[in-house]
Amino acid sequence: TREHLQAVIEELESSNEELQAMNEELQASSEELQATNEELETTNEELQATNEELTTVNETLEMRTTELSSANIVLSNIQESVATSIVLLDEYLQVVRYSPMAVKIFGLLPSDIGTRISRLPTQLKSNELEKTIEKVLSSGEGIVQEVQTSTNTYLLQVQPYIESNKISGAVLALADITELAEARKTLEAQSLQFQALADAVPSVVYQRNIKSGEWSYFSPSFDWVFGVSPNLASKGSQVLEKCIHPDDRA
Repeated sequence: TREHLQAVIEELESSNEELQAMNEELQASSEELQATNEELETTNEELQATNEELTTVNETLEMRTTELSSANIVLSNIQESVATSIVLLDEYLQVVRYSPMAVKIFGLLPSDIGTRISRLPTQLKSNELEKTIEKVLSSGEGIVQEVQTSTNTYLLQVQPYIESNKISGAVLALADITELAEARKTLEAQSLQFQALADAVPSVVYQRNIKSGEWSYFSPSFDWVFGVSPNLASKGSQVLEKCIHPDDRA
């Protein structure tokens, strides 16, 4: 009937409107998904760029690590090859690093890293080591002095450790000069023996440095023989030129 047909048409129109609304919703959802997909693509590109940057940074760090490792190997080889005891201290006088030779003097162990130098056992016969280091840290000027153990003599050099134009600690270097010290003592003893002998004999004895040309010694007999005191003679008076043999004047 017409009424039934009209009802069917209205239902179809209603269904068509619902389908159209659903289609619009699906289209809107599709647009949202597309926008989300574009955002994800952008995020993915950013992540990829970040990953590339991280890869570059990682490669740089690996290269720096390799360089640092190589530098440490070179430094270790140098420390092990030189016959000098080296100790690096921070600004608080705590051990940062040391060479194998330093173990002989300070009895250092790997566990002593971070220990204050005054707390380490040492063979040095000096109570002024810490004061010397503190003086270098405060003044910024190095100090060189001789120190002794029960059997050896060392030349101690304390220098400021400068990092970024700032004093960050001190470097201790001890070189064994025992043979040189013994030779110096022997030379001094021989010199005293020579002077004692020269002072005792009645003959005139004098000594001159060939390189510098300076007169270093005149025996007491010089005054008795030439009438010129050794003190005056050493200053090079005119009388001296007449007294000294021509071969010794040049």
